[in-house]
Amino acid sequence: MRAAWTVAWVVASWVPAVAAAEDLRDPPGADAKAPLAGTVLVWRDAAVSFDPEQPGVKLATLDRPRKDKLGAVVAMRVVSVRGDVIEVEPSTSEECTEAKLLITTLQQPRLLVSRADLAPVVTKRFATKFGDGTEVTLEVGLPVVPRATGGYLVPIDGEAVPVDLPASHVGHAYRRTFPKTVLEVVHGKQPVVTIEGFRMDEKVTAKLGAHSFATTSRGLTFPIASKVDRKGDTALFPLRSRCARATVALASNNINAFTLKPPSLPGLVMGRGGSGRGGDYLRRGTPMFAGKRKVGTLAEEEPVKQTTCVALFIYFELQYIPNPSTAKVEVCAPASTKLVHREGLGELKLKP
Repeated sequence: MRAAWTVAWVVASWVPAVAAAEDLRDPPGADAKAPLAGTVLVWRDAAVSFDPEQPGVKLATLDRPRKDKLGAVVAMRVVSVRGDVIEVEPSTSEECTEAKLLITTLQQPRLLVSRADLAPVVTKRFATKFGDGTEVTLEVGLPVVPRATGGYLVPIDGEAVPVDLPASHVGHAYRRTFPKTVLEVVHGKQPVVTIEGFRMDEKVTAKLGAHSFATTSRGLTFPIASKVDRKGDTALFPLRSRCARATVALASNNINAFTLKPPSLPGLVMGRGGSGRGGDYLRRGTPMFAGKRKVGTLAEEEPVKQTTCVALFIYFELQYIPNPSTAKVEVCAPASTKLVHREGLGELKLKP
């Protein structure tokens, strides 16, 4: 049995834009002696595989080096470690990232990744306040990129913010429990909500403690505050995200009132309906293999023809928006697996 890959490149996704002037170091992977347990962050352009006998395949390409793609990672739970190879399960939640890896059909799929493809992450909570009223709090699980001059860049509310985070607070694995992400489906017409508040201008200078940085958010990803603290020519603006928050200072005239009234959209309906097709099916719960390695079990019945192999589709989900580009991999059940035969809806069996 084999695992056959068909790859389509995933487009560049939502991550904070890093200013060209920022001097960053290439983020190191996990050292060979570093203990790995709990959860790790894997770069989206990592080479992954189901079969240790086959070379890994990249699920995505990044349009810039990793050091310039702060937060382009997904969370995965460590199952086992064998030298440089880490066996992982994709997390069911985005955790402190903006994406998660989805694999169709399989329950608790297990992938293989390399230590070199693990991203640095906050492993100990950090909080500090400054005399000018600015402050920052970083939670465990937040991705970071090291700065050449010391400290790290961290993603907060769509911005890449420099923080003097001690190296002792950074590693390559962490333990923290996050709730499972649940998509609420609304049928019918959604209410129209008007968002009012304040936003920072783009490409202006903001300050956190002794560090200044350029605001870089674009489109609808910019931070919005319900109120700001204006002190003469300077204002304090709050940044908030799932695993980090900060209050930064910038010129008052770089903050403007903002109103957004989204269009009314039809209800979102997601799910997979039965096809009603007849034929042979693998049962739900059937163990699936890539080579000799078990990679998971089927989450539902899957149709097969002439073989006991099925195609899986692997893609990133970004803020609940699936990327159209995917990787496709074929995994197989043992040839001796008993199949279930379905007659199908509306089919007629003619007598000879």
